[in-house]
Amino acid sequence: DPNKPKGVRGPYILFSMDQRSKIKSQHPDLTVTEISQLLGKQWKSLSEDEKKPYVLAAKKDSLRYQKEMETYNTKSQNKSE
Repeated sequence: DPNKPKGVRGPYILFSMDQRSKIKSQHPDLTVTEISQLLGKQWKSLSEDEKKPYVLAAKKDSLRYQKEMETYNTKSQNKSE
């Protein structure tokens, strides 16, 4: 269903989205796989404090998803009635 809300993005996904373009500009010769591996290594090396902004953003995204799903489900129920 194209109207269904996008799923929840976890902390690592948000970190990857934030850092991918930086890595790509610093290392334009890397493949998608190599960039993903580098992102994974960087994520693992972060302290809990460094991960905190991404964890908080993921929680916020989870709330967004819940609200959007409530709206989506309400609209879906109204259509079926």
